[in-house]
Amino acid sequence: MYHVYNAQGSRHDLCVLAAPAIYMNRLSSMEYMDEMLHLPKKRDIILMRNLFCVLTSEEMVALSRLLTIVNLSICLPLRWLAAMTPKLAEYQWGAANMRLVLDVFLLNLDKLIDDPDLVLTESFMMSF
Repeated sequence: MYHVYNAQGSRHDLCVLAAPAIYMNRLSSMEYMDEMLHLPKKRDIILMRNLFCVLTSEEMVALSRLLTIVNLSICLPLRWLAAMTPKLAEYQWGAANMRLVLDVFLLNLDKLIDDPDLVLTESFMMSF
């Protein structure tokens, strides 16, 4: 089971942080919900039935997979770099150098716009 983040405070990247848990835990979650929905007293749980339908749809699987890729290749490295910038002074890295990261980010986004299939290429996405 993949760890689910606690949503305390205001987090703008919460959907992206939740995507790996949704994608990686979906099979066991669907198995559990399927078992629960077959119990006589649990058939009337509308929320669980709807969630089961959403998690089994190809669109949700594709979206959660895409957001998992974005989380692992873009969000986590950028959050690490932003948090560690004060500690990276010995490597001549500072807040002003973050513009270099954004320049590379924009170049890679342009490549991704030209060829959307690159999102499934591990070497390209992990070099973001």
